[in-house]
Order: sequence, then structure tokens, then C-alpha cells
Amino acid sequence: IAPNAVLDVGSTAQSLASGHTITASSTATQGSTITGSGTITSVAGSFVAVGSGTNTLAAVLEGNIAVSQSGTGTLKVLSTQLYTGLTNIASGNVELVTSGTFSGSLGSGAVTITGSGTLLGTGTASGAVTIASGGIIAPSNTTATTAGTLHLGSAIFAPGGIYSLNLTQAPAGGTPGINWSKLSVTGSADVNGITTGQFTIKLNTLVDSRGTFDPSVPNQVWASVVTSGGIAGSFASDLFNIDSSSFAPAGSVFQLQQDGNNLDLVYTIPEPSTVVLLAGLAALSLAVVRRRRQGAARE
Repeated sequence: IAPNAVLDVGSTAQSLASGHTITASSTATQGSTITGSGTITSVAGSFVAVGSGTNTLAAVLEGNIAVSQSGTGTLKVLSTQLYTGLTNIASGNVELVTSGTFSGSLGSGAVTITGSGTLLGTGTASGAVTIASGGIIAPSNTTATTAGTLHLGSAIFAPGGIYSLNLTQAPAGGTPGINWSKLSVTGSADVNGITTGQFTIKLNTLVDSRGTFDPSVPNQVWASVVTSGGIAGSFASDLFNIDSSSFAPAGSVFQLQQDGNNLDLVYTIPEPSTVVLLAGLAALSLAVVRRRRQGAARE
């Protein structure tokens, strides 16, 4: 489907021959659209979104269709998908749109986010979702300014993966999925795969909401991964790297902590005694280095 073209499947079921592929392509200013109230059905077909612009999937894919997103553009999914094949997001974005009359969701097959691909939005991916190295999951309508809830069948965290977590206010008086990002997982959140390296939680936008966030208050908790099936594997906070470099107040500490079936982002402040001890150790180390240098100079 060429950029700026529309494929209207009408209101009936259209057949995609086994082994054949529908390719939605786009440029920076023009995208392609697949629309209609009918379905595209296949026993072994493929749907590929490519290009640098925005492609739109409003029709429904059904059957054993494999879906992939590549290029630097965005595939906007506006309808509830019924396909059972795998979904691979290798680069660019797949956005599940649920605003207005839209009900964007992926099919029931497994989803892999890898390379530089991003799965974002507020819809549903009912299969097992693996956030692999370089892949980003972002429960929001845009990756930098809003928060939302993204619904998953299960979540598999892998080394090098990234959860882009938007915070628009402190937890007091706020709601998960509205005031900060939330992954809502029907099954389990699996940390078994984080054996080497770390999974990154990238925090966004709190610096713009400092009016509701007091950095002098410790033990602030944001429920960020809420599951029905619990945490699979041996959880440890050091499996996760919290990237708060853009706004964290000096001396602050963010950690991911397990709370029953859920994972919470927790903000703490080092005890004053700990700060004094660290300062003392730093001064002692500096003094030892100076003495060694002075001794070497005498020799």
C-alpha cells in the first residue's frame, strides 16, 4: 500500500493467500491506511508496516497472520485485532489507541519488542510480551507527556529492555494509569531472564510536576506494574536500573520494589547518618591519597 493510499476492505471478510504479505508503507509526511468494518483473513499471511511516517490499521486482521513493524515510523492500531500470529516490533512505534471510539489491541500471539522498537498506548496486548534488549514499553499516548495504562497478557523483562514510565505528579492523591504510567498484567511479570545486565526503568516528566512532588518526603510509592499472576522468578531491586538522571534531586534514591503481586517505584532519601558516613569516608580516602603522594615526593 503506497504512502497516502487507502485500502478499504469493506464490510466482508477478505482473504490473504498463504505466504503473501500486505505491506503498509509511509514517508515522513504521508502514511497508508487500512480501513473498513470487515476483516482480512489468512492461514499463513503477513502484515508489515514500514517507513518513516504514520500507518493506520483500522480494519481487523484474523487468522494466523504475523505482524511486524520496522523503519522509524509509527503504526497506529485503532481496532481490536483477532490474529493469532506473532508480533515483532523491531524499530519504530506501535501505538494502541483507545481514545474516542477506538479500541486498539494486538492479536493473541506472543509479542517481542526489540532493537529500537516501542510499544506504547493504552490498549491491550493479550499475549506474552517480551521487552528484549533495546525494546521499549511505554504506557502512554506519547512517550514524553502523558501517562496511561497498557494491558498485557503477561510481561517478560529481559536485560537491556526499557520501561518508559511517565510521572505527572507525586503518588499522594494520584491514580495509577492516570497520573503515572501503569502496566496492568493479567498473568505474571517474569524477571527470570534478567541474568546478565539490568532492565531499565526510564523516568520521565516529574521535573515538570515538581509542584506536587516534595523531594524531602521519603518513601513515596508509585504502583507501576500491577499483576494478577504475581512475579515469576527471584526478584531483586538490583536487577533494575532506575534512570532518573534528568531530574532526580541530589541524594535521592529510586528503587523498584516488590509488593506482593506488584512492582512499585519507590523514592527514598538516604539517612543523614549515611550521608555523613559517606562524606567522612570520602574525606578519609582523600587524606590517604595525599599522604601517599607526599611520601612519594620525599623519596
